[in-house]
Amino acid sequence: MARCRKVQPLAGQVGWTHHQVRLDAFSDRPDVYGWYAAKASANRWSRRHLQAQIHLGLHERQGAAVTNFEVALEPTDAEQALRAMKDPYIFDFLELAEDARERELEQALIHDIQKFLLELGSGFAFYGRQKALLVGEEEFFLDLLFYHHSLRRFVVIDLKVGRFRPEHVSKMNFYLNAVDEQLRLGDDRESVGIILCADRNETVAKLALHRVYAPIAVSTWKAGTPPPELPAVEITDEVPADLGDLSELDTVRTRLIERVVRRTPEIAAGDD
Repeated sequence: MARCRKVQPLAGQVGWTHHQVRLDAFSDRPDVYGWYAAKASANRWSRRHLQAQIHLGLHERQGAAVTNFEVALEPTDAEQALRAMKDPYIFDFLELAEDARERELEQALIHDIQKFLLELGSGFAFYGRQKALLVGEEEFFLDLLFYHHSLRRFVVIDLKVGRFRPEHVSKMNFYLNAVDEQLRLGDDRESVGIILCADRNETVAKLALHRVYAPIAVSTWKAGTPPPELPAVEITDEVPADLGDLSELDTVRTRLIERVVRRTPEIAAGDD
């Protein structure tokens, strides 16, 4: 009985087409199937958004950024913050020239802010672009500033159209200190920075972050290709005469779910 109670809520929280999309992609990888099932349910993804995330390999990108969170944050906070980061970020809506500059990249991202926020992930709220901070009678400008409601932190994003360089870390460290001093209120936690580059060397990034205690992630961005379109489905109240016995649909659905349950013991086992 515990097995049914554990699986059915997860299976029932998303539409049948969601199950079909995941089965088509991961019928032989029940762990990844379950990962996307949890994500789709928690974030209320549409079928099209689920398909897009599978196409872009979200399960391989989430938590893959180079960070110093392990030493800069408490263990629980470090794990949550890492899950909120990706590498690479895929901006399949960008239309940029090869010689585009940082300001043009920034403008393109803000121009399609809804898609930008979808790629950043749940919890991000846009706070401003070119946010001015006055420090020692000098003005400094943040490329992009967000607030993450789950992490309860400001997130500063510094955009780069070129390769990551170690000096980017000291600049971000300064920005985070200034944001915490001027914008952080009440129970806001220490701000986090994302240095978003077109390319990076992992070894260089790790060494640049060594002994830096402000929480910083180094990630890359790519202008990807949109996922293939699903065929249009015509909605009608009429049932075609040659459709066959509709009573078999429930049987097929049950067998498919049982197939996934058998291959996913950690989901089916319950809390025992």
